[in-house]
Amino acid sequence: MKPFKSLIFVFALVLTSCTKEDPLTFRTVTDNFVVTNTINAVDNSEASQLVSSSALLDMSSNQEILDYQELILAAKINTLSYQITDFVGNSGAMLTNASIVIGGTQIDIDPINLETASNANFIFEVDNPYLLNQSSNAFANEILSVVLVKGHLNDAPVSFNVNVIVNVSVAIDNL
Repeated sequence: MKPFKSLIFVFALVLTSCTKEDPLTFRTVTDNFVVTNTINAVDNSEASQLVSSSALLDMSSNQEILDYQELILAAKINTLSYQITDFVGNSGAMLTNASIVIGGTQIDIDPINLETASNANFIFEVDNPYLLNQSSNAFANEILSVVLVKGHLNDAPVSFNVNVIVNVSVAIDNL
């Protein structure tokens, strides 16, 4: 039983020592990444229609992450926000039942008046730490992840972009 207790102690020691940045063990690289999802809905029927767009979030634009991708220990999404831009269409167009999906984690977003959000350059923040942590799992072993934006439109034709802004910290092994 004593070796088992020793093993648990060593494991706990290693686990707690990895939570603080030690320049001899690992370093943290933090960067902002922007992914743009373009939605064009041309069906001008009066019924609500489902729209979606996917784009690739690629952390390789950060040279240090690219150079040391095989040494990435963990990744954490610090902040996630989104912005509606370049809206063209009817002023009453609303995006409802919408969500952003990163790494299989669905983040529901509130209904948005697209013209108002675009004209005001409003940036919406996701402040749910659980969803941010779950979304971080997409970058555990990859520097690429699909970002899907989906929802229902009440009016068409419309065209707009959803810019998803992700601030990510990546722990890179120094050994």
